[in-house]
Amino acid sequence: MKPTLSPSQRRWIAWGLLTTSYAGVMTALALSWYGGQLETPFHFFDDLAEWCQVDKWGHFFAAFQLAALVARLLGWTGMDKSMAASRAAGVSFLMMAGVEVGDGFSTGYGASVYDLLANGAGVLAWFLQSKFLGRVRWLPKFSFHFTQWAMQRPSLLGDHWLSQIIKDYNGQTYWVTVPVLKGRLSWLCLSVGYGAEGMIHGRLEENLASGLTTHRRILLSLDVAPNGPFFDTGPGRWIMPLLHGCKLPAPTLEISENGIRFHWIYF
Repeated sequence: MKPTLSPSQRRWIAWGLLTTSYAGVMTALALSWYGGQLETPFHFFDDLAEWCQVDKWGHFFAAFQLAALVARLLGWTGMDKSMAASRAAGVSFLMMAGVEVGDGFSTGYGASVYDLLANGAGVLAWFLQSKFLGRVRWLPKFSFHFTQWAMQRPSLLGDHWLSQIIKDYNGQTYWVTVPVLKGRLSWLCLSVGYGAEGMIHGRLEENLASGLTTHRRILLSLDVAPNGPFFDTGPGRWIMPLLHGCKLPAPTLEISENGIRFHWIYF
């Protein structure tokens, strides 16, 4: 018979995982993202007009997904669902706010009130659904495709595939996936996405001065939600976390200032 962990042991493991993971992420950011820029006194920076607000959707998405992950981890310890939801919301917001502290000391950035608001909105969107609906129906997701814009300014948009996924806002799309059917097809969802392209600078006027045409895009697609008996046991349990945050490639309708375009497969 396999030994079982007590609730106390699980709590130690859970908080240990959260602490070490957070320390690792912040260390990685200090080494790769900031790269010796942590040299100035703490300051704020108004970045609302930058990157066509794609980065703000990134903060919303990350805060939402982090709250969901922390709640699952706390639930594993045996914590009451309501308490786990409340603590996950608080812990997630504080962890996301830690990134703003790093930005605030960076010469290339600065702490952003709008980032904090986006973080709070993401945590709140998860908390309200979890608390009052009992489950998440409106699920934010992420997809990415590599673009030509990163090659034009790799120092800012990434010089290898991993940094481009994080930094190239041209290739990032943020989605909200919503179930549209019930019963056996409850896993089939409608997904609405937002993105922008034509950006090698943060601000629109800088891109225009570089001869670039920057435009926002709205996308309509189908997606899969991790609902139904398939995701309760077997291989479905392993792919559920991936589907919780990643939008599957699918036929997509794009609407932008350039008109309407259909993609047979959109990443």
